[in-house]
Amino acid sequence: MRTTTFRSTTRNLWWCFGGPLAVSFISLTCGSGSNSGGGQSQGGPVPQDQLGDRVTVALCAGLKECCQSRVWAFNAAHCDAAARQSATLFVGHSGTCPPKTTYDAEAAGECVQQMQSILASCGDLGTFPPAICDLLCKGTQPIGGACSLDKECVQPATGQIACDLSTGRGICTLVPRGKLGDACAFTCGSQSCGLPTTRSPEPDCYRDDGLYCCARDWTCHQLAPLGGDCSSGTGAECAKGLYCAGGFTCHQLAPLGGDCSKLGWCDTGAYCNTAGVCEAKKPAGAPCTGNSSDECRGGYCDSTYNACVQSGGLNVTAQVCAGGA
Repeated sequence: MRTTTFRSTTRNLWWCFGGPLAVSFISLTCGSGSNSGGGQSQGGPVPQDQLGDRVTVALCAGLKECCQSRVWAFNAAHCDAAARQSATLFVGHSGTCPPKTTYDAEAAGECVQQMQSILASCGDLGTFPPAICDLLCKGTQPIGGACSLDKECVQPATGQIACDLSTGRGICTLVPRGKLGDACAFTCGSQSCGLPTTRSPEPDCYRDDGLYCCARDWTCHQLAPLGGDCSSGTGAECAKGLYCAGGFTCHQLAPLGGDCSKLGWCDTGAYCNTAGVCEAKKPAGAPCTGNSSDECRGGYCDSTYNACVQSGGLNVTAQVCAGGA
């Protein structure tokens, strides 16, 4: 059975910095040995043959700045060795472009810069690697062109083109933008749905058009207004700024700084604090109390450190900088 989803760009690269490799990288980066190296990533486009070196420099430059901001020692030589392993995986996975695609040096440059920036700020690792890093290989096949993968198709600024394999041979096909009552496959949250799952290109319903794909009959339905029905319980039916709660009706989300003392629900990016006021969710590394399960952005409050840590990923502050000298 299909599931209605809000499709977003798939993060293909997180595993480069997860698992055993991340553990070795972390243990070698911030430690008792101090070194003033670490380098500084250059801006601008990144030629394909320089991608590995530029990623290595960016990772260590970012981690160096993060560690030093937390007053922990930084070992540049050890960081460089571990970062090169991660960069090799990165290049092999996303910097090696398949046939019918072409390498985008501009996207690579932006990817490298954003990597460094996130690490340098000891930032929220839910955003790492940045989405732009999925776009290093651009499709070259226009609508009607032969394809075997979605990434081989040229993607438009709005909407999406899928590699339709339903006829037995792949053809780059524009996925229709669903209208009220149309059969549908997905709900899209913005003008672009990102790269689609390879499939027969059924229409998508766009929330920007006031529609969602209803799993009861797989057709595009109108988004429900304040007080409207959301009996699926998922909240997908509710218009922007609303959420599905008590009695399966759409309620107003309290804005940042707003009163959430009665229902306890805040707008995206905020949580209801103990005073009953919507407060901005805290990034990885920020002090937290654990009084709300939603207090931390993309993670949870670690009672050992009384700090927000990132779920399922590398947490720069807790894992890298907490082990310093």
